[in-house]
Amino acid sequence: MDEENRVTESQLAYHMNRYKKISLQLVIGFSVMLAFFMGLWSTIPFIIFLLVGRAWFLKQYERNIRDTNEIIKDE
Repeated sequence: MDEENRVTESQLAYHMNRYKKISLQLVIGFSVMLAFFMGLWSTIPFIIFLLVGRAWFLKQYERNIRDTNEIIKDE
């Protein structure tokens, strides 16, 4: 593979942690907004849906990076 398609494990871990934090902040912010407007008990199914969607997105994102880039060991 090309040099530009190489990613170290630490780079991958950094980006995955970054996206996990950002997506969790989005889920929390959206959940608070929904709870404020709709009430807590009617918001719980949406929160579960958002958390499942977040987990699926992060899994697909990491799989896409691993498929399109060569992962090399840290030195």
